[in-house]
Amino acid sequence: MTGSFFPGPDGDGLVFRHLARIGPGRIIQIGCWPTLFGMRVRAGFTNDLSYHIDWCCGDRDEAISLGYSLALGLLGERVTTQPDRPFEGIPETSRVKPFTHDPDFLLLIGSLRAKPVETLLVPPLFELRNRYNELAIAFLA
Repeated sequence: MTGSFFPGPDGDGLVFRHLARIGPGRIIQIGCWPTLFGMRVRAGFTNDLSYHIDWCCGDRDEAISLGYSLALGLLGERVTTQPDRPFEGIPETSRVKPFTHDPDFLLLIGSLRAKPVETLLVPPLFELRNRYNELAIAFLA
């Protein structure tokens, strides 16, 4: 399911991060970003200052795992089939937050998938927040 992605260290403000090298100096990262009301799944190139995927997952562990799995599955297919444009056609955000409440977004994501989603269990929300706090403290030290 993860294609060319491999687990990476927490960093760039992201926890539970996966990375994929798609060319010289081009690395895609996927990870979780804590918010006031839950968690976002973000994905983009490591050297960019923005993300091409920024999906609000809310505060339910199941939704966080689903969002992460969808992003990882979509990009896992694309890093080998279209490495020059892996984010093409993938919506950056949903109109309704969290994304699980947006039927149009879910239909679009479903239409982009070539294979069924294999869910990757993401650590619980409280554990992700703790990892993020440790990352922030280390950054500020």
